[in-house]
Amino acid sequence: METIRVLLVDDDEDDYLLMKNYLSGIPDKEFMVSWAYRYQDAIQKIAEKNHDIYIYDFFLGAKNGLDLIRETKEIDEDAAIILLTGKGNSDIDRKATELGAMDYLIKSELDSEKVERSIRYSIERMSAIRALRESERKYRNIFDQSQDFIFLMDDKGTILDVNSAGSQILGYKRDEFLQMQLQDLMEETAHKRQLHELLQNKKEVSEWEAVFLSKSQKKLYCLLSLGRPSNEDNSYYQGTLHDVTEKKRLERNATLAEKMAASGRLVRTMGHEIRNPLTNINLALDQLEAELVDDSFSLYTDIIKRNVNRVNGLITDLLNSLKPTEVRRTFYPVHQLLDETIDLAKDRAHLKKVTVVKQYEKTECDLNLDKSLVSIALLNIIINAIEAMSEDIGTLTIGTEITDTYCLTFIEDNGVGIKEEELQHLFEPYFTTKQDGMGLGLAATLNILQSHGATVDVESELGIGTKFTIRFPRNENLN
Repeated sequence: METIRVLLVDDDEDDYLLMKNYLSGIPDKEFMVSWAYRYQDAIQKIAEKNHDIYIYDFFLGAKNGLDLIRETKEIDEDAAIILLTGKGNSDIDRKATELGAMDYLIKSELDSEKVERSIRYSIERMSAIRALRESERKYRNIFDQSQDFIFLMDDKGTILDVNSAGSQILGYKRDEFLQMQLQDLMEETAHKRQLHELLQNKKEVSEWEAVFLSKSQKKLYCLLSLGRPSNEDNSYYQGTLHDVTEKKRLERNATLAEKMAASGRLVRTMGHEIRNPLTNINLALDQLEAELVDDSFSLYTDIIKRNVNRVNGLITDLLNSLKPTEVRRTFYPVHQLLDETIDLAKDRAHLKKVTVVKQYEKTECDLNLDKSLVSIALLNIIINAIEAMSEDIGTLTIGTEITDTYCLTFIEDNGVGIKEEELQHLFEPYFTTKQDGMGLGLAATLNILQSHGATVDVESELGIGTKFTIRFPRNENLN
């Protein structure tokens, strides 16, 4: 026989005896009834959480049953409560339900059948609520603990709910998200338009790549997935935003490193194959000059010598830009290194009337590096930035961001910018956008930085400017 533990709170002993009588008339169930006739006694018994059902009379002296429901829910949100009153009152009924009561009974209409139905209904309903709450808690934990940005939004793109990862990835607080549309977070107009069309047609997307902007205006490359819930409620979308910025950065740097390694192998092979015939040309020319008696031919031999030396010099420069760099490391403060490098370029900046802005972290960072080599690499980037800016209006911004694992240095200008198709060739030997450039400066720069375990990212927009970001590892000691 099922045993149900009941706490009856009623200041009238006759009502308590009547309730016991009703309960005893219910078949197949045994009721263990506790009685509290004073409000404070009831609070003490409620705090023990030893009852399956709580039945409260509305009139309890200075405080009433609604007050007790409120305090009970503060102690135990899973308490199944029934409110008793002498006569029907819809306002009391509504307030009791709002406070968490499961049912409402009128004393004058009670019998064993109605009491049994109310108790059964209240316990079953509270069990369902408890299960639902536990399910919500479980899925909320999954929702909040996900490393991806998970959100809900309506058909217009208005964000309805977000998990905590959204703040970590994009920097906005939850309240800020709830005042935005997903389109507000996108950088490119084309992506905003595509998303608008998708929502109008109520289509779903899976791992669609788009560029998003964080609160600090940092570009993030993300995979967006949107879909309707599996239930019948199609009034909103469930969305996931997976940040692949770091993955793309690593892939890009790996591709760049492989490209530089392949270029180095090719150049070394070509250098060997070209220098052999150049040696033969020089030997033949020396023999020819020894046998020439007419000085008028010296003009032609000088042309041959000059061009042979020029080709040999080009090969030497190219080999030097790509060969493994010999690194002599010492620990050196990165901010001091930047200051010294900026000083080397100050005359150029002064001639073009470029304003230099420093945005250093408050804390210094010592890096294990070859000071002279890294200074050459940074100077190449700084000079290129100065040359890309217009006179009088140029601003060169140099700053750092320091974490436990890396020291990030950025060099940003407001110059002409670089075309998208040119960015992927930027570090290739002999690629240049300058009329008088050789195209070896950035190739040598990348070679130096890679020899220090550093990576380089470049962002640029035509007419807006270019930003180089160099990430030096802090805990690496490369030989």
